Amino acid sequence: MKDGMSRRTFLQGMAATAGALAIAGCAPGAAPSQQEAAGGEAVGTEPIQLKLVGWDYEPELVRENLNIFEEQNGDLKVDFESTSGDYLEKLLAMFSAGAKLDTMYVRDQYYASWFDAEFINPIDDLSGLSELDADTFDLNLQSISYKGSRIGTCYYTDFHTWAYNQELLQQADIGEVPEDMTLDKLREICEAVKSKGVLDYPLELAWQRQSNAFWEWWAWLYASDGSNITEDHEILIDQDEASLEILKWWVAAANDWNITNPNSNMETAPTGELTGFYAEQSAFFMHD
Repeated sequence: MKDGMSRRTFLQGMAATAGALAIAGCAPGAAPSQQEAAGGEAVGTEPIQLKLVGWDYEPELVRENLNIFEEQNGDLKVDFESTSGDYLEKLLAMFSAGAKLDTMYVRDQYYASWFDAEFINPIDDLSGLSELDADTFDLNLQSISYKGSRIGTCYYTDFHTWAYNQELLQQADIGEVPEDMTLDKLREICEAVKSKGVLDYPLELAWQRQSNAFWEWWAWLYASDGSNITEDHEILIDQDEASLEILKWWVAAANDWNITNPNSNMETAPTGELTGFYAEQSAFFMHD
């Protein structure tokens, strides 16, 4: 694969996503501040302790950033709990158990259900929110707003890029990848790569058994001009033709055409080597 990323590779199949969010204000069981615990009177000069829960991506870097936050806010200390495994299941268990949380990470795909279940509070009255909004993309602001309320602040934002390995395609005598790529053309190229013995499974798909696997589906849907959620957050999966066609195509790609491996899982690549690993093992793959 060529070093760097070409403009065409960048543009093909790119879909914006709001990424992860850091939610301020946990509704049930949030730990009271020292001032609240004392009936409104401040107690000594000890800083207020906040509980932050997040998934285990670069916890050391998170701690460094929290140290900066604490230096800028001398009256606050943050206890960060890094959670491994299925984050959604673990957080739901913590909510059900009445765990004392103040703030936590939450992804786009389930913050609405947490809000409806009153697990989290809106942050419309958060001090400094207007300054944060002025430095945030409109798309991100839309994605962290629900039922007229602001649900959280952005932790990060990224995009999914549809990429291909030109060297592997050339081994299968495939020329330039068409700019007007369609699912039919993608199948044709993948079957050619497979028939030439270059790769058993030319197409890499993320088959994780967790909510994060939706990202790839959303990216394909966005690139296909589909939409399965209304502006009022109503689900239209069974009414959106593109949503159903993509899922049917995936099933056929795995079971009928054998151009993608249904037993693969994007998380099995060596730690920190996702991009390079799949660039070498796949003719087509998606990366965020």
